[in-house]
Order: sequence, then C-alpha cells, then structure tokens
Amino acid sequence: MEDNILERILDGSMEPTDLPLETLRKITDNFSESRIIGEGGFGTVYKVIPLQAECSEMMLLNVHPLELRFPFIPKSTIPCSLHLTNKTDEPVVFRLMEKNVRCSAYMIRVPVHGIVPPNSTYTLVLTTYEMNELPRETNMDLILQNSVANSYIQPFIDDDECEQFFEEVRETGDTFSEVALQAVCAPLGETIYEIIPLVRTTCIIYSFDGHPTEPWIIMGLIDGRVHLWNYETQAMKSTKIVVRKQWFLAGDTDGYIHVCNYGTELKKITAFRACSHYITSLAVHPTKPYVLSSTLRDIYLWDWDNDWNCVQTFSEHSGTVEHITFNPRDHNNFASSSADRTVKVWNLDSPESSYTLSGHSDTVTCLDFFTRDDQLYLISCSDDLTVKIWDMKEKTCIRTIEAFTSPVTCVISHSDRPYLVTGSKDGLVHLWSSSSFRLERIFAVPRGGVVCGLIWLRESQGFVIGQDRLVTIMDIDNEE
Repeated sequence: MEDNILERILDGSMEPTDLPLETLRKITDNFSESRIIGEGGFGTVYKVIPLQAECSEMMLLNVHPLELRFPFIPKSTIPCSLHLTNKTDEPVVFRLMEKNVRCSAYMIRVPVHGIVPPNSTYTLVLTTYEMNELPRETNMDLILQNSVANSYIQPFIDDDECEQFFEEVRETGDTFSEVALQAVCAPLGETIYEIIPLVRTTCIIYSFDGHPTEPWIIMGLIDGRVHLWNYETQAMKSTKIVVRKQWFLAGDTDGYIHVCNYGTELKKITAFRACSHYITSLAVHPTKPYVLSSTLRDIYLWDWDNDWNCVQTFSEHSGTVEHITFNPRDHNNFASSSADRTVKVWNLDSPESSYTLSGHSDTVTCLDFFTRDDQLYLISCSDDLTVKIWDMKEKTCIRTIEAFTSPVTCVISHSDRPYLVTGSKDGLVHLWSSSSFRLERIFAVPRGGVVCGLIWLRESQGFVIGQDRLVTIMDIDNEE
C-alpha cells in the first residue's frame, strides 16, 4: 500500500503526503549521504527509489541492487551487475524491461530475459553503449517482471516468446510480481560493484591464458594476432604462458607453434611446424621443458631443451583432440578429450593410453582435474549438454550434471577453493560446488556470445570469462 502511494506521488498523480519513518528509511537507504541531492526549505532533499513489493508471497526473487550505476567513461563500454536470487524450489522466469517503452538511452539490450534455477543466484551483466559524452537522459526506469515456471521450461527463443509467456501468466492468474529498478549513468568515480571494466576485441577470440602472478591475460585472435592485456591498468588458435621462461606460446591454424618472450619487450624467439593441420590445444609441463600440442587425432610432446624436437607421439583418438591437460598430482600423466566422445589418460613414457573414460554421447570439449576430500577427480564437459565427474581412482563416472540447455564448451576447477566453473555455447557461465556439485550461481552477459575460455585470477577472488569478442572479469565472493 505504501509503495503504491509512493509510486503515485512520484508520477505526479497524487499530492505529497506523510509517510511512515520506516518507509522513508527504506527508500533513502537509511538516509544515506550518497542519496543527498541538495537542501530544501524544509530540510535535506534525498533521492529515493521505489520499494520492492512487500508481500512475501509475491517476492519470488531477491533483487540487488535496486539502483544500477554506470560510471561514465568516454568511448568505453561500462558494465554493472544485477544479482537475482531465487530462494524457492521452482525455476523463476524473469524479464528486465524499460518502464516506459521508448528507445533505450544507453543500455545495450532491453528487454533481457532468462531463467533462475531453484535455490541459486543469477548474475546478469548489463552494459552501456560506447558514448563520447554523458547522455542527456542519465536516468532510466526499469521493471523486472518475474513468475514461477515448471521444471521443464526451456530458454525462450526470442523476446516474442518471452512476451507470450508473461501474457499467459496474466491470463491464468499465476504467481507474478514486478520490481521497480533504476539505471543511472553517473560521473566517473561512482561504484560499479564487483566487475572490472571489460575489454572488447575487433575479432573473435579463439583462446586465452592467464599469468599466475602478474595481472596479465594473453588472448589469441582468429586473425592471427595475439594480445597481452593488463587487466589492472586496462592497458591464434591456442595460447599458453610459460612463466619460468618468460615465454608465451601461440599455436596457429597452419600447424605452427610460435614462441615469444614477454620480458622487457615482446620478442619472437622461434616458430616451428608442429603438424599439417591447426593446433587445437597446448599444455605446458609444470617442471620439465615439455609442451604438449594436439591436432586432429594426434598429440605431440615437444622438448624445448632439445631444440623443440618431438620426443613422443600419442595417436589413439579417432576424432579431433579438443583439449589436453596435465595431472596436478602426477606430472608424468595427462588427460585428453576428443570428438570421438572419449577421455583418455596417458603416461608421457608410453605412446599408448593408460585407460579410456567413456560415457559422453557427443564431442568432449574440455576437461580439468580437481581434488575433493583429498581424492583426485576429473571433470569433463561435452556438446551432449552434460558435465561428468570422474573418480580417477576407480576410473568411473560418479556424477552426470544435466542442467544445461546448450553445448558446454569449457570448464575449470579451482586449486584452493571448492569451485568448478563451466561455460556454454549460449553464453551462460555456471559456478558449482566441487564438494556437493550443487549449482551456486549463474553469470550472464547478454550478447556476449559463446564462452570460449575461463581463467582463475591470480589472487583467486574471481575469474575471467572469454567470449566471442568480449573478456569480462567476475568476482565470485560479492553478490550483496
């Protein structure tokens, strides 16, 4: 009732009147100094934001923040995150749209829609257009519509299908609620919450890697260029960093591996033909002078102390080798995933695989090792819309996660914290507990494109999402 009165006062349909003190505290963020806009004849003037619906039955999503602030930076794309927490046992469909239908002043895409799974948080990343000057209209009123859906609901094909869903909800009288929000394009220096400004590239990103101690990310682009990005100062087909040599490696589509030094200046050291086809993946041995490279059906072991000679070949896969990674507990072992739907585990001393893990029904796109209760496991993801967890001691699959609606393209595990992260072709990133395999959060960047890579940051407070032409850094700890 109080919220309805406030709305009518704000839209001019009702004269100002007395409001309870508690309501005034809520709409001014407890009379926060950041809300002060001046002094009037009767005292301090505060900027207010309408309350969310008070009815607990209608509060399907906990929404934070209610005010989205986009600090203005000329000729830059500025992100801000919106956290939607579903504490119910049913999926909740949402649609974020402008309150008054008109041409959006500075949001890249409105409306935006999605599905928040039961008992999880969905982080939606909204971004501005690149602008030369602060827009004339700096405030935008938004409405977040949400409704409960059945467990079989699939992502909407387009905005029209989403509109049809909400029309049916209104007609049937199903549980439905709206939350008022506001987007503000503010002067530089205002808070943008936990997202470090993202970087866009002029062409598609094929792969990237992160330095373990420096704030550097290396990106291999489809046009053959390699970018080294410092994400603190904002200042090829497969790429890898070799820290102990101050090198980065880049494998190209012609089968060459390029070796460059990133010390005092970027300098190319050498390049050699590794295969007759494109390089699909690279892996650097943690202690020995070895690099693994993969191509259509073969994996090669290269020794840089021996003039980059090939010292072993592994050729059992019947389909393209998609990804290779070393075992963190036994560096003489590594695993590979392939379009032949299998995962193979190898020993560097033998050209024959130690054993094969079968169970996926389509290409196994990526894999990584992780530990749980001091036991070694492997996580694999696939175009079959699943992720599988493998017990490396028993050599069996102990869990299949089927929570995806598009092919899963990449996966990483955290070495010190109980987290697994997966990226999908639909652009969604899922954060999982490696202890219970429970879904913790979902991250979405509208129009970001296919997730092509994931990297943990050097200080472990967040991770990097690589998409078609976009790199975003997310914080996993701050959703308040």
